[in-house]
Amino acid sequence: MLIGRQSVHDRRLSAVGYELLFSALDDQAGDGTTDNVVRDALNVGWTRLIGDKQLFCSADVELLAGAAPLNLLPPGSVVEVGPDGLGDEAVLSACRRLRAQGFTVAVTGLRPDAGAETLLELAAIAKIDPHAIGPDETATLVQRCHQLDVEVLARNVETVHELDDLLDVGVDFFQGYALQQPRWEVGREVSVNDIAALGRASGTLGTLLDFDALEDVLRTEPALSYQVMQLASLGRIGENRRRISSVRDALVLAGSWRVQNWIALLVARQSGAAVDEEITTALARASACESLAATKLDRWSGRLGFTAGMVSSFERLLQIPREHLLEKLPLSDELREAAFGEDTPLGQIVRDVADHQDGRRQPRHLSGISGPELDAASAAAFAWALEATSALQ
Repeated sequence: MLIGRQSVHDRRLSAVGYELLFSALDDQAGDGTTDNVVRDALNVGWTRLIGDKQLFCSADVELLAGAAPLNLLPPGSVVEVGPDGLGDEAVLSACRRLRAQGFTVAVTGLRPDAGAETLLELAAIAKIDPHAIGPDETATLVQRCHQLDVEVLARNVETVHELDDLLDVGVDFFQGYALQQPRWEVGREVSVNDIAALGRASGTLGTLLDFDALEDVLRTEPALSYQVMQLASLGRIGENRRRISSVRDALVLAGSWRVQNWIALLVARQSGAAVDEEITTALARASACESLAATKLDRWSGRLGFTAGMVSSFERLLQIPREHLLEKLPLSDELREAAFGEDTPLGQIVRDVADHQDGRRQPRHLSGISGPELDAASAAAFAWALEATSALQ
């Protein structure tokens, strides 16, 4: 089982929680799915998965009615119960027990004709899909839920227009592609600091540097050297942690091109910024693009895919609009097209990974890579990125 997450935002559009997502490694993983998710999440660590935010985790009927490890969830977690449990007394009893233990119960898949009053009396949150029920029914459901002191979470929010409409009818929480994208302030100008960050990054992306040149860069930056050595010790996805005793070790074991990309990412982030969700996102996107490109195309495309995935994350990492990135980053035509275009096979892989990572309800699948393949690659990359960002603290 591989684990990922999707953010949940409040009416101020601040991230207040994360929903656990998972991908089964094989067709035999269907039994006890949420059980496995919880146990795998414990191995990763709740703090690394959700920080100080609230956890959202779905629970099927079998899990609620059985001896499940729900007591292993962090205090105050939101346990999501689907409509299949509406008429099941064992599920309703489990929901009452969860409330008594301090968990928050959420009913999912709510529709106007669901007849969910009994469960809504136990729930604090109702999760709806506005695309499945339409705008009029959404407004009716929101009003009905608020009358019962139940807050509403809208999933699959795709556009800013949809988000504005849902805010107007009183929806309390949101998930989806519209929330994962950069939201520029009106009139925002690119500052001198922004340009400096881009310049530092592009200095390592413009040309392929040799070992000696990279060592020279790192010798003058002790903190950067430490972070690069920490990343190199992790290896690639699935590799055991390695012992790194010098910058030269990092260059030999990780490869100079990979270290060069890490340096670009680390120096590009805002000066003084902590290692945060956007660093994790950038590393996970780069790693997923690398593994898929290497598998579907060739080894060189995998290397370029890592760089392209990382560069495509700069928009969110630096909060600089794409047109400014295209103007200021001195990228080769091949890398520029892979990072920002969608006409080449590698560019299509990068776009598909980005769509998947951003929670797009109807991903375009430009590359032809299947949903399960994207799930597996993205979840494995996310787990690796969590370990990497933990090493950078």
